[in-house]
Order: sequence, then structure tokens, then C-alpha cells
Amino acid sequence: MGKWYVYILRSLKDGGYYIGHTSDLERRLEYHNSGKQRSTRHRTPFELVYYEEFTSRSEAVRREKDRCPFTGLKNECCYEEFIHPDILPGCKIYPVRSARSSTG
Repeated sequence: MGKWYVYILRSLKDGGYYIGHTSDLERRLEYHNSGKQRSTRHRTPFELVYYEEFTSRSEAVRREKDRCPFTGLKNECCYEEFIHPDILPGCKIYPVRSARSSTG
């Protein structure tokens, strides 16, 4: 049984957020940025801004669906709601610090 992740990407093009789940964060980010993902290709490039680690895919999917009932590009409000209140017991949380400075 491997690790699974719920992740949040931020589009550097328009500031929108994408929430998904994967077993390989690095490969998934590369896939989104390659333009091969139909639903996000027009919003590249993306940066990883947040992820949580789970021990099973079902836990990751449940977390993703509990906080945001549909996947895809989200606004900042959904991102804020996702990361704050009720963290599932046993999951590990990894806010990702960006090397870019905020411009407002």
C-alpha cells in the first residue's frame, strides 16, 4: 500500500486553483504543466501550493470530495476552506512555500 495525496495547484497564468488526488505528486505536476491534461492545459503553468498525504486512495478521494464536491479549477475561497477547519485524523499536511513573492 503506497502513499496517496490530495493536492492543490495554483495557475501562474490566472491565479485559479485546481484540486485533485494522485499517488505521485511530481509526475502529476509535470503532467499538468505539459499541457496533456485537457481540463487544465489552457491555464498552465501551475505551481504546487498545498498537499496532504494519505495511506489509501479511498481516504484521499474522500478528503477531496468532502471539502470540494467537484474537482477542477477553484477560486481562492475554496482553497481557504479546504485547508483550514477539519483535518482528517492521521493525514499529514504539507503547505508548500513558494519561491515567488506575492504581488497582491
